[in-house]
Amino acid sequence: MVDIRNKTFVLEARGFERTFGIFLGWFLAAGFGCTAQTPEESAPSGTKQSSDSVRFERYAADLQFVAEPRPPGSAHWKRVQDKCAAVFEDSGFAVERQGYGTGVNVIGTKMGTVRPDESVIISAHYDSVENCPGADDNASGVAGVLEAARALSSQNHQRTLKVACWDEEEFLRHRPLIGSWEYAERAHKRGEEIAAVYVLEMIGFMSEEVGSQEIPPGLDILFPEQAKQVVDNQNRADFISILGNTPTKDTLDAFSRAANELSLRSVSLYLTLQPVFFIDLIRSDHASFWLHNYPAVVISDSANFRNPNYHCVDGRVDDVASLNLPFAVRVVRATVATATASLNPS
Repeated sequence: MVDIRNKTFVLEARGFERTFGIFLGWFLAAGFGCTAQTPEESAPSGTKQSSDSVRFERYAADLQFVAEPRPPGSAHWKRVQDKCAAVFEDSGFAVERQGYGTGVNVIGTKMGTVRPDESVIISAHYDSVENCPGADDNASGVAGVLEAARALSSQNHQRTLKVACWDEEEFLRHRPLIGSWEYAERAHKRGEEIAAVYVLEMIGFMSEEVGSQEIPPGLDILFPEQAKQVVDNQNRADFISILGNTPTKDTLDAFSRAANELSLRSVSLYLTLQPVFFIDLIRSDHASFWLHNYPAVVISDSANFRNPNYHCVDGRVDDVASLNLPFAVRVVRATVATATASLNPS
């Protein structure tokens, strides 16, 4: 996840630029809710079948492989790029390496059988900051996308499935979110119809220790009831969060039900287009799609608000040993179950 705290950043796109800062007077408002499903609520259709297709051992092996420093242009960056392409191809996807001058996105496509012009994207960024293994940020997400590709490729879907490894999400050349922006901009210009985008952004760190979860500054003022729920749980970092824009309400609800069936605690944040000044909600690749009016969710453990190893600051190391792999695999299973529903609308 890009660190844009106390900074202003610019996303440029062929002939125009959009500048963001701490004060985003036009963009976000939130209806933020901690979800708590009852046993009567059913999970999305296909939850068990798709969840059972996710394999812990494969996820763990991919995570271990990816989790080395991989800033853009480095040898391991290229190895991870090749890994994404190989897994997608082996899973039956048509593979594209979208080069855009400074980086390369890897995209796999499996055409839909009923609504091929509508796509569902499952994605994660594969770059890391310098000199940091980036196990949580974002090898955990990349391994999740690779396993989702395997799990979902075994059956046909009504909508087209795309899986993607985005490049250059971290803050580079005075800009973050470069790779996903390039893809979203191209899709917008082509008039492509995107039904849902899933972004896996740091999904591996959890803790049941009291006080392990921080509340982002201002969240307790904007959403006092929900912040209170975190406080009432003694600020334990034992949940996964999912954040989505206005068109994703059904996706958020479906993920919450799938997570509940998998005994995975989740916190759901639902946004509408009203003014609020809250930059911590646009720190990953989902923002590129929001700004092109596409529905997108980001699934995250909340980064530096719980993980003390974020970006390997102060001599800490964001390594595999610091992560909870059973937790991460449950997140992937919930994502796959929810994406199955997105791919096969009733």
